[in-house]
Amino acid sequence: MVTTPRAPVRTRLGAVLLAAACAALVWGLFGSAISPDPVDDLEGGGGFAATFTVFAPFVLLSLACAVVVLVALASGRGRIAVLVASLVMLAFAIYVWKVDYLTTYLVDLKSRALVAAAVAGLAAVVAVFPPAQVETPTSVS
Repeated sequence: MVTTPRAPVRTRLGAVLLAAACAALVWGLFGSAISPDPVDDLEGGGGFAATFTVFAPFVLLSLACAVVVLVALASGRGRIAVLVASLVMLAFAIYVWKVDYLTTYLVDLKSRALVAAAVAGLAAVVAVFPPAQVETPTSVS
């Protein structure tokens, strides 16, 4: 019997889950319905604040996550990078979930940020556990 590590499988699964968390947050930030109530509308200051506190950091975070996902899917390595990126995405999704003026303006953002946080947390759990050893039978000559 030959034992082979399953690290590439777990790393790739964590990378796919990280990409799904990023996609859920993209869907929430850029695809949510805008509140019809004029009281909830973002004025100049609120839009400026949202750009620098949420949207610009998310663009940078999504670029970093894209690099981590591509490297992990291509090589099967980078389990720690997937773990760190998942934890950062989890923290950012919780932060977006807590931004009240933006979650009242974008109606579906709160639920989609919660989904992104849950998927990022699952990606971190997948990446944190050490890979299992699998025994494969060898042929007898």
